[in-house]
Amino acid sequence: RGFVGDVLGADNNLQTDRNVLIAPKIGYKTLETIALKRHIALHYLKQFISREGNRRLSVFIARHGQSEGNVNGVYEGTRNSPLTDEGREQARKAGLFFLNKKIRGIFSSPLGRARETAEIISETVGMPVTIIPAFREMDFGIFQGQSRKSMEELFSDFFLQRSKSPHCKLYMPYPSGESYFNVYTRAVSAFAELLATRENFVIVGHESVNRIIRGFALNKPLTTMIKDRQKNTDIVEIDLLDDSEKIH
Repeated sequence: RGFVGDVLGADNNLQTDRNVLIAPKIGYKTLETIALKRHIALHYLKQFISREGNRRLSVFIARHGQSEGNVNGVYEGTRNSPLTDEGREQARKAGLFFLNKKIRGIFSSPLGRARETAEIISETVGMPVTIIPAFREMDFGIFQGQSRKSMEELFSDFFLQRSKSPHCKLYMPYPSGESYFNVYTRAVSAFAELLATRENFVIVGHESVNRIIRGFALNKPLTTMIKDRQKNTDIVEIDLLDDSEKIH
């Protein structure tokens, strides 16, 4: 167990490079944290049983199709941005990919671009979509709706500071927004519950939150998982029995 206060503001602290469960500052005996630890334990038990029975155990992580915000090069974050025609076509192709994968659940961010992608996939595989609020994209604060290029020029000091070390990138929030660590603390509980209670399911999310979900599934350190990239067309298939991934 650990606490947020143990690692914040300490770039040379290596706790986040180990398999440490970081609980909210209010304590590790909260109901939420107890549930999180229980779900993690159940997930590992399910992995063991699946290995013994030589049974496949996978999760698929998809990013939403191309959105208008992607085309315009802006920070979308928690704002809604509709899919383009190409984005809807990408979602239809994703649905065809999942058609013969024996999918048992589709879980989506509540934001429009992810929800629309998930619903198109749902129409193909015949599986309803469940919305998970914790899977919404990172809040980019005052950058939301603004050009990425212009923000990088206007806030060059912020981006320089953020690039100094993996810990800075992990813990430094966007102005009036979130950090990757904020995303981790809100998304990990919901994902751990899915790992413990579901099999062969799809998550439709966003690049930033998908980095956390993907990294958690693969047991990556926090400072490593935030480096992963995912294009709109990428579907990441994770084999939970050997902690490996394949990108389709």
